[in-house]
Amino acid sequence: MNMSDAVTTAGQAQLPFRIPTGKEIYDALMAKIEPELVTEVIPTLDAKYAPETPEENQARMQRYEQAYASYEKAFQAWTDGLRAVVNDFRKNAMTSAEAESRKDETNTLSQLESDIAASSATQTTQA
Repeated sequence: MNMSDAVTTAGQAQLPFRIPTGKEIYDALMAKIEPELVTEVIPTLDAKYAPETPEENQARMQRYEQAYASYEKAFQAWTDGLRAVVNDFRKNAMTSAEAESRKDETNTLSQLESDIAASSATQTTQA
């Protein structure tokens, strides 16, 4: 894939693999924190908790508030981890490319030095 193929009309990079959707990321993180708040369950909560008392509802809402705060922390940690992995890979790729470039330059310089030495030797023997 060349660079012009790597940009979508929305201006976002198109990758050769599927990135999880926001829903998938949310559900994966929230399922570990508060399973009742995953997207498939949220629509069922009103019916499930219809008979709860105002006090029970208040306690549940506080639990959900804490769950959303925990989700924000988990999401931040996840994005920080992803960013670190991508940055590490980028740095390693650049380091590898630079090393390969230096190797090529060294080989080219060695070949030039050999060619110059051979040319000088030829001129010296001809003189």
